[in-house]
Amino acid sequence: MENYNEKIRQNYFHYQRSIPGTDCAYLYSSISAPMHRHMDFYEFSLVTYGSFVNHHNGHAHTIRKNCLLYFRCQEAHSIQASNEQSTHFSFIVKKERFEALCQQFFPNSDFFSRFNCVEKQLTELQGEYLANLFKSLYICAPGDDLQVRLEMFLYNAMALVQSGIESPHSERSTDRYIDKLLTNLNNFAYVPLKVSQIYKEYPLAQSTLINSFRKRTGYTIVQYLGIKKMEYAAQMLRDSESNVTEVAAVVGISSLSHFIHKFKEHFGITPKEYQLLHAVDSAADDRQEENNAET
Repeated sequence: MENYNEKIRQNYFHYQRSIPGTDCAYLYSSISAPMHRHMDFYEFSLVTYGSFVNHHNGHAHTIRKNCLLYFRCQEAHSIQASNEQSTHFSFIVKKERFEALCQQFFPNSDFFSRFNCVEKQLTELQGEYLANLFKSLYICAPGDDLQVRLEMFLYNAMALVQSGIESPHSERSTDRYIDKLLTNLNNFAYVPLKVSQIYKEYPLAQSTLINSFRKRTGYTIVQYLGIKKMEYAAQMLRDSESNVTEVAAVVGISSLSHFIHKFKEHFGITPKEYQLLHAVDSAADDRQEENNAET
């Protein structure tokens, strides 16, 4: 490893360990690493808590818990923590060792020659599993079969990166995130969330998520969420015995005056007027059904 990368390891990682005879090292940190490149090492990194900003090839993306990064040799990159609590680990492996393992694990793949930097958002279960494999390396006791654990970790990291290989910032992948967001926003249980909470669920830059959503729907996320809050509020006022204050709380609006204002802006009448109007309509419908039954 070149001296600069050794300096990176010494100054920016809390914990580091080289694996004897394997040309590998694993590193653990809550500290940001400046822009650097490994001339003859491949690298995997996994965010284990909080969020970071990943810089590579002139792009900057926010990455969150369970985001797995893969960097090829000579690819300049940095990772900057969003706050002091954010943590991640990195695993670097010598070029010759990595490519030999690629041939062993994935003989028909052009894995090491084809892909540039990849950001792969893992599920909670996948992220926990990979993190536990990593932990098994640095708590490995003398006499344990470290080589087996090493190969198990690398195999799983390679397999996860390759599965549905696609940057989360590609147009196709962004479309899928917008599809998911729309599905969630059309789910009553999702509506009380604050927009800031929603942003955290997607491994995209906030501006990318907002602009892509507006391009798809014609609305900002804030506007669309506001519309859905009013639609679900109206549904509750029609179909339940909840009062206006209760309905406002359920859809996530703490200020009653603000709720009344937004509801009137959307429907032209106050929530109470809307509820009374539909109570009258409902009573008229009930009478009509009774008359029909009698005839």
